[in-house]
Amino acid sequence: MTAELDSTAELCRKPAPLLEFLEFSAAAVIFVSLLIGFSAVAVMQGLMCGAFAVYGNQLVKQMKKANGNDQQ
Repeated sequence: MTAELDSTAELCRKPAPLLEFLEFSAAAVIFVSLLIGFSAVAVMQGLMCGAFAVYGNQLVKQMKKANGNDQQ
C-alpha cells in the first residue's frame, strides 16, 4: 500500500506530459504567430512544434531511464 502511495506522490510532483504540451504549444503558437502572422496555419504549426518539443523531451528522458542514467 505504501508503495502505491509513494508512486502516486511521485507522479503528483512531476509535470504531466499534457501540461508540458499545453505550455510549450501556447508559447510556440505565439512565437509562430509573431513570425508569420496569426492564421490557422500559424496555430497548426505552433501546435506541431509544441508536440514535437514535448515528444522529444519525453524520448530523451525515457532513453536515459532505460540506460540507467536517471539523473535529471
